[in-house]
Amino acid sequence: MIRDPALSTHDDSAATGADATARLVLLADATGPDFVVLAASADTSPAVAGAPLQVALRGRLTSEEEVLLAAGLAAGGAFSLETFGSKAGAMTLTAAPVSGSGRAMVVVTIEPTLAGSLWHRFRNQVQSMTSLAALQARRLPPGHGQNALIDLRARFEALTAEMPPEADAVARVIERVVQLFDPLRRRETVVTLSPLPAMSPRRAALHAQVATELAIDLFRCGLGERPGRGALSVTATPDGGVSLRGETGAPAAAAATGSVELGLALARNLVESAGGSLVRQTEPTFRVEALIPPETATG
Repeated sequence: MIRDPALSTHDDSAATGADATARLVLLADATGPDFVVLAASADTSPAVAGAPLQVALRGRLTSEEEVLLAAGLAAGGAFSLETFGSKAGAMTLTAAPVSGSGRAMVVVTIEPTLAGSLWHRFRNQVQSMTSLAALQARRLPPGHGQNALIDLRARFEALTAEMPPEADAVARVIERVVQLFDPLRRRETVVTLSPLPAMSPRRAALHAQVATELAIDLFRCGLGERPGRGALSVTATPDGGVSLRGETGAPAAAAATGSVELGLALARNLVESAGGSLVRQTEPTFRVEALIPPETATG
């Protein structure tokens, strides 16, 4: 039986302590290089006042977005940019210079876009379904029914995982899936994760979904119920693409049926939609690998 120490891993609090979905307004001093926050909206943690602007916004922006923010502030004019660093989804950041009390200041406003608000609502609903699937799986005896619910839970978690452009989002999903399928680590599963190129949230989500399906295939078919050693790897390819692989040192323990077969078909469609390929073999040793080329401007 899969043990779930926490029914929900949902955490929408940003580093500021404020709800990541809330509108945030900050007034910062523009006379110094750190843009120290002078005042903030009422629902923001008091610790934000007096902190550099970058610190106040930590957890809401990706590293790339922080660079864009710094460049915009240095230019001194008004600007706007779409952000994806917040766990709430897409946000709009606007900055406008103002003057008062004899010094230059800047007002920075972050608020969710319509798409971001819808994503946040969808994410919460799916996480509720994830918890229900976990509870129902506990009530079922070991077998196909319980396995299907555990597989479903893994897929839900991949769908709702935080997906910033940083590629470590894929690593977090892999680690979570391994924890779900082998919480007591009764079998040796080696996970190899190498630095990956920066990617858009859309491409990171695709990688996470494919990695989830390959991990399900490894545990259900590659290893099955027998003891053994498995390996999962997510590595960069020489051309700037990504390789996602699951393998064992023995033939497949079981055939792909039901939930696993459907998941593999989904993974293949996702990989091919990105211009890649998926190869699977069951003997002499089990191996399933997806090769996904570098992301292009069109995704």
